[in-house]
Amino acid sequence: MATVGGLQSLRQQVVRTALNNGVNPISIELRVPDYVRDYQILRHPATFLPGQRIRARGTFSVVETLETVTAKIKGANTFLQKNLEVVQASEEIVDMIIPHDLATDNYTLDLTVNNILFQSSLKIVEEEPLKIGGGGALAEEDPLSAAILYSNHLNCIDPNTNNSQGRHCNWESVLTGHPLNPDILTYGYSPLQGPRVPPFYYSTNGGKSWQPFKMENFTLGRFCCDPKAKITSEGNALFVGLPGYHFGDISSGSLKTSVIKSVGRERQDYDRPVLAYDYETKTTYIAAHGVDFSVDGEIYTEPGLFISRDDGNTFSDLRLDPGGGSNGNLLKGVPEVTSLDVGQNHLLRGLTVEYYGIDKPIQAEIRMLKFNQMVDSYELVPVVQLKHWIDWPPWSGPEIAIDNGINSRHRGRIYVSWSEPDETIKNPDQMFARGKNFNIYMAYSDNDGQVWSQPIRVSKGNINTDSKFPNIKIDSEGTVHLAYYMYIQGEGYDAYYALYKNGFVSESIRVNSKIIYSGIGDYIDMLVAYPDKAYVSYPCSVASEYRGIPISINDECVAAIDPNLVAFPPAPKFLRGDVNNDGTLNITDPINILGFLFLGNPTDLQCEDAADANDSGNINITDSIHLLNYLFNPNPTDGTDKIPLPYPDKDSDPTADSIGCDL
Repeated sequence: MATVGGLQSLRQQVVRTALNNGVNPISIELRVPDYVRDYQILRHPATFLPGQRIRARGTFSVVETLETVTAKIKGANTFLQKNLEVVQASEEIVDMIIPHDLATDNYTLDLTVNNILFQSSLKIVEEEPLKIGGGGALAEEDPLSAAILYSNHLNCIDPNTNNSQGRHCNWESVLTGHPLNPDILTYGYSPLQGPRVPPFYYSTNGGKSWQPFKMENFTLGRFCCDPKAKITSEGNALFVGLPGYHFGDISSGSLKTSVIKSVGRERQDYDRPVLAYDYETKTTYIAAHGVDFSVDGEIYTEPGLFISRDDGNTFSDLRLDPGGGSNGNLLKGVPEVTSLDVGQNHLLRGLTVEYYGIDKPIQAEIRMLKFNQMVDSYELVPVVQLKHWIDWPPWSGPEIAIDNGINSRHRGRIYVSWSEPDETIKNPDQMFARGKNFNIYMAYSDNDGQVWSQPIRVSKGNINTDSKFPNIKIDSEGTVHLAYYMYIQGEGYDAYYALYKNGFVSESIRVNSKIIYSGIGDYIDMLVAYPDKAYVSYPCSVASEYRGIPISINDECVAAIDPNLVAFPPAPKFLRGDVNNDGTLNITDPINILGFLFLGNPTDLQCEDAADANDSGNINITDSIHLLNYLFNPNPTDGTDKIPLPYPDKDSDPTADSIGCDL
């Protein structure tokens, strides 16, 4: 494995070569924030992969528009030349995406900013070919589900340039809705280049038409990126992003802007604020990863929580890791708050991921932050141990949603959703493991995090797909709505929507009619949920023209979905207690349960419901004991050791729980 010192020496050699050739040197790295453990190492792998987003660091002139920035790459042995998509640029950094179809080679990168040439070199290693499997993207002509009522464009077009705002009006976007009125929606996004008009929109007719917000005190550069949003019961819109807080009345279409607090001196490396709102106490909570705190004349950059009880006019703050930072450097491994929500009794809950090591597939655990009633301290409690994890996957979540539904029989239940790969692959030339075959999972707790259900798989991907960007919302009836993107290797993205209800996961329905090619960003809020209607936003395109030339430009679409029309697959039929599915209950069944629990043999259970011999909703040693008692005393006088339905005949599970059956 390359060391930091060795990489620095290599970069110095590249700089000397570039200077001798009369071009300006730059350094190339991965886009990894400072708050990630071992970020200095993770940013500088020995090799890069096709499709990765890379960052060039240098001293550039002011970039007014991305049209003045171009990037080309040329192979030393293959002589292959490709253009790189430039997605962000400033006076210090330029972000680009390596093409997916590059072969293994040493490449020269020519970056031109305002007609000034910058140069670097990098090695790209082609990813291993994937086997051909079933599934994947639907063809464009395939019909969409009847559950999709309609889909409409935002038409987020800059009238000054006849182009989409900052090229991508779907980058790191956020869709949110009124807590009671399903017709009132808002939408915001991260402009990749300074917007000429505010990047916030609203609709008062269920997304059938959209209008841009007018913003007071809005100037170019006042809003950077990473929006989150809520709508209050009174119909006020709340947006938070770097570096401002935005509050306004939807009926007037006007927002006012204020800056809460500085979020780090290198703003590009401190991102993703998260937002929660208490609709009863009208309290706003905002957590951010990298916030500058001044303590005794020293600046500490740490995770922070901001609290406002007056619509954002004033904020108090809480250092989430007091003393963890030093002179602007984060203590690695401090909690990164990925999601917040307010539950019963106005208690704030959040999520983070604790992970360890980079030399092997990372051991990681999702943990919940349980804040006290005063929100001046918290404790971390474990949620789920992750089998496979990769370093800093912001599109993996986890996301939290608390059931506060007035008509829900599970009111107070806490749900967590995340994306996790089926396996991690360690490349000796890469300084981190990469994931393969991501899927969306969820789990829940009915006792404020003391005990959690088994993970429940939501997405139905295969070896050619990665399901990412988990979104989870609970409607007032207690139904769980989920949305996510599925990346199809070598093709693009599809947006999917699913439900979890009465212990069962519905089919995932495809929302977009055409494959999505445009960039999405690192994190997305794409879902709004009500009992009789749900909304999912996704990138789309719109036909236009520029200087008389027909063009297709990026836009955002919002689909309205009737959740009552989403189909659930037929429940599998099984025989409770028949763990090995041989048609009978015998001594091998409790042995299989014990082997699974304590020996890892079998490694998994094809039908977990069958192994749940006492129908407790979990698999543990009591199931083996229950089966043994039944086998050796099948007719107990008190009936305590009888096998619950379905037994003695195969049937579906009459009990709603978190475990399933793949027979």
